[in-house]
Amino acid sequence: MSTRKQTMWLVTMLSLLVVLSVYYLFYVDDGSHTKEIASSSTDTAHQASGERSDDTSTSPNTAVDDVSGAQTVLPADDDYFAAVRLERDQARAKEMERYFNMLGSQDNQSVKEASARLDVLEERESKELVVESLIKAKGYRDAVVMAGDKRVNVVVRAEALKPEDVVDIIQLVTSNMDVRGTDVTVSTRP
Repeated sequence: MSTRKQTMWLVTMLSLLVVLSVYYLFYVDDGSHTKEIASSSTDTAHQASGERSDDTSTSPNTAVDDVSGAQTVLPADDDYFAAVRLERDQARAKEMERYFNMLGSQDNQSVKEASARLDVLEERESKELVVESLIKAKGYRDAVVMAGDKRVNVVVRAEALKPEDVVDIIQLVTSNMDVRGTDVTVSTRP
């Protein structure tokens, strides 16, 4: 494995470690919300088994579809953006780990494919961060960009967006991520 790839892997893993540490320090409680977590787990289990919960109370969690199509239950309050970033980074770290394992194989074709996919993932990650920074520079408090192979989802912290604001965000994404405007979804979250 080349030194550059090893360095990028190490930086990625350290970044993931820092993100996880911050998340656990600030967002994981000492057990006082055990009932809330248990009810959330039960609701998730019911949803996964196809059953429907009769509890219509307001849940502090929201189910969202991530770029891969899997549904994830995320908190609905201020840590939404941190949770989405954490989920995105965990999924990317798993994918990168799989490709790093392929780099160790003896098959030359597998090594080339894994190396190419790692380059794509690293480029996608850096573009996501750039677009998030550009959106924040436009005056929004927070934004998260989730890029898949064909679609880009953008969630902006705002009560509502004017049509021209949505167009500006889509233009930022298309110019920095080489996707068509029709492949960009912009949504808001207060």
